[in-house]
Amino acid sequence: MSRETSPGMWLYGKLAYMKATIEIPDELYREAKIAAATQGVKIKDMVAEGLRMVLHAENAPVQRKRIKFPLIACGAPGTLQIPDDAAAQLDALEDLERHALSV
Repeated sequence: MSRETSPGMWLYGKLAYMKATIEIPDELYREAKIAAATQGVKIKDMVAEGLRMVLHAENAPVQRKRIKFPLIACGAPGTLQIPDDAAAQLDALEDLERHALSV
């Protein structure tokens, strides 16, 4: 073994690949195998591309949806009273936004 490789690494030309064992559901593997055969690619290449897509998607900036809040009329300046149903909707929107950012 050369200095350029370590246990578990295989050197193909100038590219090193890590061999890994993964467990995926049988049905998902069957679907992937069919898709790979249809596209004329190897399963390992399809998995590598899928991993790249997921990893690059996480680094992409999150595009947030603009939220349109309801206009609530008040009797006098500084005396805003939010109806319970509107407050509940605002709470739900905040929860959804927080959940979307944490996923």
